[in-house]
This record gives sequence, structure tokens and C-alpha cells, in this order.
Amino acid sequence: MLRDFDYEKLSYEDRRSIHDALAETTLKHISASDGLFSSLDFDPAAHPSQILETTHLAPVPVAEGEPASLAATARHDLFHHTRDVLARQAGFTSAARVLLDHHGVNIFPVTNHGTIEDIAIWSAAWLEHLDQDTWQDQNGLVISRGVTTIGAFGMAASEVVEKGGHVFMSFPRTETIERLGFDASLIDTNNRTMRREVHAWLGEDLLHKVLRHKLGKTLNIAWSGKTDAVQYGDDHKPDRVSMGKVGNGTLDIVKRGLVLPIVMWDGGEPFVEIGELTKVETAKDARKVQEWQRGTLAKALGLSIDAVEVEA
Repeated sequence: MLRDFDYEKLSYEDRRSIHDALAETTLKHISASDGLFSSLDFDPAAHPSQILETTHLAPVPVAEGEPASLAATARHDLFHHTRDVLARQAGFTSAARVLLDHHGVNIFPVTNHGTIEDIAIWSAAWLEHLDQDTWQDQNGLVISRGVTTIGAFGMAASEVVEKGGHVFMSFPRTETIERLGFDASLIDTNNRTMRREVHAWLGEDLLHKVLRHKLGKTLNIAWSGKTDAVQYGDDHKPDRVSMGKVGNGTLDIVKRGLVLPIVMWDGGEPFVEIGELTKVETAKDARKVQEWQRGTLAKALGLSIDAVEVEA
């Protein structure tokens, strides 16, 4: 049996150093955000998401239309384009509601992850198609713990997304995280605890006020755990794109429902394409979905299929 990490052995300075190391990995996202993001100091009393023991943030009260307003402020063109794409898919969104509300099926929208905020933008548009009495309990988002080092709208970005539903925080198993040299058991414990929290949320009995049965949940995931690596040419357009692979921990989550593949790109003209609901249980299944994302992204960017790759 795997032993959980002993958080009590961490001093305040240890915790600050973990925060600062994570913050170094988010500087590129802050500089590319056109002023949306800022660096956030380590202050767990003010920002509870920075407490390492916490892996699940519950939804917070919001005003009507607040998630949409925040998303539109963050990425106006991408959010409204995503909204428009969903509006043109009325048959699909109605069928998804039937699966969620009448059959208790969980749906996992998964993006290629062109930018750090695209999955939150998708989530804000998607939740408008959920039952408006229960959407906050039905909607969830997985984010990297690195997001706890970023400020947005005067608060931690990790806590902004609580306005859109449940938030689950992971240490993505990427080369960037591995290079930070964190204790492996810290990462293992965080991610194992997070998955337990996700499984509990997916399985809890949220009773519909009239139909009295368990409602399905939607958990929005940038499922490779890393933003796409993009090489740009002299014309400042993408020449090559590399997407990360899907890890076993993510597979353990998404096998509990249906995957909804999404391709998003926030370039000169935003692009959003929705794939087919798919059962994903193995790495081979995930690879097939990523091959669809790969081909769709290549076509959208006007690249050859060889110019877009998925990590082996």
C-alpha cells in the first residue's frame, strides 16, 4: 500500500519554495496573457487554494451570468466563438443533457490545450447548457497546481474558476514539473487524493428535484496536463505543434463516463471543433482521440499532419 506524503514535515519556508518553483513555470503564461494574469505571492491565508493539502475547491456563490462575464473579459473572441459553436450544435447539447440528466452519464470534455486558460473558457460556455438549477454541482474543472501562483481579477486564478463549479488540483506529470525536483511522494499523494475527490464527486447522489435520480457530471480537462508546444515561423504563424500524451491517472478518471474531444485554438481567428462522445478506457483509446485532435488542429492551422505530433 502506498504511503501518503507527510505534509506536517514541511516548514513554512518549504511550502513557499514549492510555490516559488511552481511560479517559475507560469511566467511564460503570464507574459503571454496580455495583462490578464499576474504573479501571485504565497499567502495561503488569503488564497486557500495554495494550501498543499487541499486538492478540491467547492463552488462559490456567483451572480447570474458572472462566469460568462469573466470568460468574455478574459478571452472575448474565443469565448464568444465557443458559445456560437455550441449554439449551432443544439441537437448535440440536447442529447448531452439527456445523458447527464436522465441517464446519469458523466461527460469529460477534453481539450488539446493551446493556452492555459482555454479549458476554463470552454467550461464557462458549456455550463450554460446544463440545468440552471444544478449546473454548479454538475460542472467541474481539473487544473494544475501552478495556477495557484497566478493572479486574475484581483484573486487567485485557481479560485476564479470556482465560480464555474468544482475545481480539482493536480501536479501534472510533465517534464517541467519533474525538473523542479519535488519529492515524488508529494506528487503521488496529491494526485491520488485528487482522484479520490473526483471519484467521490462523480459518484455522489445529486438528486434532481423532480426526477429524483443521480445526475451525471461534466469534468472539463486539458487531458495531457500541459499546454501545446508551438514553434512559430518567420511569419509568426505556427510551423509545428506538439501535444502531450495522456497519463494513466487521467485515464482512471475518464473511463468513468464518455470523453468529449475538443480542439481549441486562440489565434488571429479562434477555432473550436467538437468531436463525438467516445468511450475511453485504455491508452490506445486515448491515442485514437488525440489522433482526431491532431488531424483537426493540423487542418485548422493549415499545416501538414506531420507538423502536428502527439508525444509518444
